[in-house]
Amino acid sequence: MKRFFLLLMLFAFMCLTNARCGAYGNRDLAGAAGIVRDVGNADAALILSEGHAMLIDGGNKSDSQLLYSVLKKEKIRSLDIVVATHAHVDHIGGIPGALNYASADLVLSPVEKHSSEAFDDLKKYSIKNGPGLAIPSIGDTYTFSDAVITILALNSGKTVNETSIVLKIQHGDVSFLFL
Repeated sequence: MKRFFLLLMLFAFMCLTNARCGAYGNRDLAGAAGIVRDVGNADAALILSEGHAMLIDGGNKSDSQLLYSVLKKEKIRSLDIVVATHAHVDHIGGIPGALNYASADLVLSPVEKHSSEAFDDLKKYSIKNGPGLAIPSIGDTYTFSDAVITILALNSGKTVNETSIVLKIQHGDVSFLFL
């Protein structure tokens, strides 16, 4: 529990302070790691815990090769969960690069259709190296290492941003929100 807590605290600190880690930063936390990459104004978080890997968003399309390279360097051939919080390119554009290198057990998206090349690529690679896109429901739970992920909200409005998946990662008494 302590390892996972430290990982998420590091990630939260870096997000809150808008910290930059050069090409990418790898922080080893006694069996857990957070790989943080500066993807400009886009979003991407790779969370590793006790042999498990989870990707929340993937940055822009130009970050696709970067995610591929990071996964390859870290020898991550399987992602337990991939979350595309919403269909804007700055959230989903790089995910195909990750799915071109690694397989995924579960790929979550708030929608199954969106009119963009980035979304078409996401859908294509989620089928090629995973089970395809799954649309969660509010209240759905998933296990990630020693943590529980709960879907708190999605598709709460008409704009693409308002369709975002809001999830909580709960590890013991500590929880973090991602959207």
